[in-house]
Amino acid sequence: MTHNIAVIGGDGIGPEVTAEAVKVVRAAGVDIATTEFDLGGQRYLRDGEILSDATLDELRAFDCILLGAVGTPEVPPGVIERGLLLKMRFDLDLYINQRPFLGTAPGETAAQMMDRYMGYMWPKLLTRACHPTVMGNAIAPALDVVGIENARNWDAGALMRYRSRRSMMEIIANVAQEESHRFKLAAMEKTIAFPIETRIHLGDARVLLGLLLLSLTALLDSILLSRKSSHP
Repeated sequence: MTHNIAVIGGDGIGPEVTAEAVKVVRAAGVDIATTEFDLGGQRYLRDGEILSDATLDELRAFDCILLGAVGTPEVPPGVIERGLLLKMRFDLDLYINQRPFLGTAPGETAAQMMDRYMGYMWPKLLTRACHPTVMGNAIAPALDVVGIENARNWDAGALMRYRSRRSMMEIIANVAQEESHRFKLAAMEKTIAFPIETRIHLGDARVLLGLLLLSLTALLDSILLSRKSSHP
């Protein structure tokens, strides 16, 4: 049986890697038919194309996608990650890694697997000035659940602060994160994560500094007024 493969060589060393990968697959005796797609940073710089809906529909017809490497320094951070990589993952239902996972040790608990996942996350977060702002265990079922099945009972929740969209993409789009993310998925029965853009962030150091300065100003004003009132 012939397997139809879409090949996205991308940028830099990507096309060389995918070309050699195709040779290896064919040398192993696998019958494949390949179709090249010109996508990536260089294509974006040339005509603004990232991943159109028409191209996405073409990709749906293939058995799999062989991706090399995409992105160039000239393209603003996040453009290729959101417009190509994440769009393919979400729209083609590839947001969960379904490859065989043999990384857990016999008898390893969910807590131990989460520790292995966070062993990757903590350094990446802290070196980019990112950190959790709220973490805790659930004390009751969800108060409002509408249109979501099996979403009433949760064990814990957390709110993570990322310094910027670029910092978030550098972490979640990293290949090493994909490997460590398997431990998180293996440790959890269910999970949900989504990004938001804050409108008011009282935990921001700039806001806290501003509040501190305002408090000091108010304190000084109060001291000066009390002195004036005591010395007519």
